[in-house]
Amino acid sequence: MKIQTCFQDIQLAKKRLSPYIKKTRLSSYNYGSRQLGLSLFLKWESEQKTKSFKIRGALNKILSLTKEEKARGLIAASAGNHAQGVALAAQLFNIKFRVVMMETASKVKILETKKLGAEIILKGKTYDESYEYALSIGGDSIFIHPFADTHVIAGQGTIGLELFEELPDLDSVVIPVGGGGLLSGVSLALKHLKPSLKIYGVTWEGTPDFCKKFNKIREGQNCLCEKNLFMRSSKSGLTDGIAVKKSSPEILDFCFQYVDGICCVSEKEISEAIVEIKEQTGQKVEGSGATALVGALKYQKDWDLGKTCCVLISGANIDEDVFLSLL
Repeated sequence: MKIQTCFQDIQLAKKRLSPYIKKTRLSSYNYGSRQLGLSLFLKWESEQKTKSFKIRGALNKILSLTKEEKARGLIAASAGNHAQGVALAAQLFNIKFRVVMMETASKVKILETKKLGAEIILKGKTYDESYEYALSIGGDSIFIHPFADTHVIAGQGTIGLELFEELPDLDSVVIPVGGGGLLSGVSLALKHLKPSLKIYGVTWEGTPDFCKKFNKIREGQNCLCEKNLFMRSSKSGLTDGIAVKKSSPEILDFCFQYVDGICCVSEKEISEAIVEIKEQTGQKVEGSGATALVGALKYQKDWDLGKTCCVLISGANIDEDVFLSLL
């Protein structure tokens, strides 16, 4: 299935979502600005409802369903943030929702999803295994894909509209990458509004498939982290939000049109960024939420970040014991 999301879909999503979601905070990050020698901003999607950007795409998808489709119920696979987004949207419209979550899913993500009324099935050691199981038991239910869906991508793209409204002089944006739905939507929105703006994605080196394929297929694009990609474990509770082992060809094809570079970072670097963000801002973020900041700091000499850069902080659903151990 080819991804056919367009800028008008994102504009429509903004109208649909405005009664339900927050316009999240954008703040300057002076500590990072001094390190990079430019004006660095943070977009706090970690402060969105369910503490993640995922509610945008999930809710936009559900608002697009017919009455008959809603009556069939919903099913999804998720590491946790997508589960909470769909669960909240389903609760708003009294729709039955089942979700297959990884056996290693964060305790806080499982608990918060359950609080929202979802039926939780723990199956699979990776997102990909959970996804396959969800498809096998879905039956007549409507499957809500976490990233490879036109309406989901359009919902995530509303972040790009917010960014441009507040910061039209923006030169670059750095975005965490799991499946690529967030990257797809935000890059589409911003490249439409300002074609010269640079978009970079950052993922975890333990699941490098998106990075490898993007850099291999895109002509003339050298992979800055190639030597580090192939000897890592794909198991990590810290980076569960972006641990997608097998990338979607449709999403990759879509991102080639808008994204200027993809790179990977290590779990150690992500851990250090979580601590840095807490120390510098007082905010608690999860591993996937801190990933883009690592990329901006690590690859700024190779990337064209310009004079003004924004990093997306995508989520804050981290288990308290994990967070305290990092501190």
